[in-house]
Amino acid sequence: MTICICGHYEHAPTEPRVCMVIACKCFEFRVENPYSHFLSQVDVYLAKFTKAEEVMEWVLINLPFFRNYNNFELVINYWKYILHYDMENQFLTPAYKKLLEAKGQPETITRTRRGLVELNEEYAPMPQAQEQKVLKQFGIMEWAVNRK
Repeated sequence: MTICICGHYEHAPTEPRVCMVIACKCFEFRVENPYSHFLSQVDVYLAKFTKAEEVMEWVLINLPFFRNYNNFELVINYWKYILHYDMENQFLTPAYKKLLEAKGQPETITRTRRGLVELNEEYAPMPQAQEQKVLKQFGIMEWAVNRK
């Protein structure tokens, strides 16, 4: 995949080659070096991993806020921050569809995290998040019982 100087991968295939990202105002496609400032060092590092478990383990170690997400939030944020597909601001082009089918299947993402948490408790949600979930559930139950 080649990247444009505006920092996005997808541009229209015919002239004028405008950027397919809705918020971008790029009107011409100019190829940028893949190791430019638009790609972070993390992307270059994660490209070395071949297995989903390796990527998810790195994510859980280095981005601990991913541990507290429910399955839906995990998938959406994995797509956004790891695979760089933002559902709200980008079209689902054939290239992104291929990327999501290869590396971003929701079932794979959630099962990989669940497997890593079962093997190593260190990757479990942070304690304060667990306590907040319990308190929230207790509050909902109390409200449901006490309402008239």
